[in-house]
Amino acid sequence: MKQILIEGNRESEYDKMEYFTFPMETMNVTQTYLGKTSHYPHTTGTPKDYPIDCAGIDSGQSAIFAPVDMKVTAKRGIGQSNVTNTVWLVSQNKVSTPSGGFQVFMTLTHWNDSDPFMKKWNVGSVIPKGEIICGEGTDGATANHIHLVVGVGYSDNWTKSSTGKWIIIGDTRKPEEIMYINPSFTNVIKNNGGLSWKEIPKKIGNPVSRDETRDQLQVNVDNAYARDSAAGNILGYINPGIYNSWEVIAKDGYEWHRVEENIWIANGSWCTWLPKKEKEDPQVIADLQDEIAEKEKEIEELKKIVTERDLEIENLQWRQEQNGFKKFIASKNAKYYIYLYKNEILNYEIKG
Repeated sequence: MKQILIEGNRESEYDKMEYFTFPMETMNVTQTYLGKTSHYPHTTGTPKDYPIDCAGIDSGQSAIFAPVDMKVTAKRGIGQSNVTNTVWLVSQNKVSTPSGGFQVFMTLTHWNDSDPFMKKWNVGSVIPKGEIICGEGTDGATANHIHLVVGVGYSDNWTKSSTGKWIIIGDTRKPEEIMYINPSFTNVIKNNGGLSWKEIPKKIGNPVSRDETRDQLQVNVDNAYARDSAAGNILGYINPGIYNSWEVIAKDGYEWHRVEENIWIANGSWCTWLPKKEKEDPQVIADLQDEIAEKEKEIEELKKIVTERDLEIENLQWRQEQNGFKKFIASKNAKYYIYLYKNEILNYEIKG
């Protein structure tokens, strides 16, 4: 089984990542990359990008917020009538997106020269999560809005495409593939542009208490995916805690456990396996105790025999004989100035 932090090849990158979300409190997409007007040349030429126009709550200048900490990599257009105001931003870290874990970039176009927020940010500035980047504007446009492009990796420039449009350089992606919707922040959806946006994953699952009569799985992190089947569709994130393992299936290199009805999770380093404890048989325990007692008796008998032999050897080592000789009996193979074998007798006389 693969041992990675979060199940699956893509999910392994999600440890402690923040969600990259739509950056306005109101979603009002007035033109997507599928538009047949100004955006059409963006997606039909080479290279291409996938812009959307966002108009906010009304015809005013709604704010665009930093979804995560983002660094300004380029800022162009101020004071130039032939260059539309645009700022390039790159996430400081990898982020969680509907397509996986990546470092991402975002560009915002049409903010005004007089934008009070943009005056604070220069190339190299890191805009903290939740701070206002800029407001909607009309630079190069007839009505307040923001022209937004996103992608994976790094970007700090643009280039002309085969259709004559200025295209953001980099691995541009469709916005719904990179940005989640956070309903607690973007709480008004006036127009989603007909795109298939995804909300940030929900927390699901009802942990139980430890039950030593059942096989259980303990989830130790707060970002492990719950799925509707083994390696199936993502339902959200499973709540940390202990779950009963009702069914196990091996699939795609992982061991999948059904922890609730239609909720499956993969076992890995983010979990602790808690196997049920087998019941102890009293008769087996009693038999082992009897066997141990018998062995202990045998050991005591052997100790007695060894002690008696030691005494016999000690008494036989020296013995005075009537003819004036002493008898020495070697107790073991060793050198006694001369080499004697065990139990070999040496008669000798002490003179002088």
